[in-house]
Amino acid sequence: MLTIDIYDNSHEPATRGDVQNLALRVELRSTTFDESLKEYINKLGWRIFAATIGSAAVMFVICGIFINSSMK
Repeated sequence: MLTIDIYDNSHEPATRGDVQNLALRVELRSTTFDESLKEYINKLGWRIFAATIGSAAVMFVICGIFINSSMK
């Protein structure tokens, strides 16, 4: 819908309402993009956190097994 307004080949001058509607649609699109980007970054951050905690737990278990077996 936005590209239709930008590449409109009619030779009629744009009214103030046309410009306001276009500006609102552009703002809505950028706001939606910002929100989806924030949501993606938040999910990615939690995944990285979970991977870090999981890796630390695995290393702790491996070190415990190694120390336990070397003390026998």
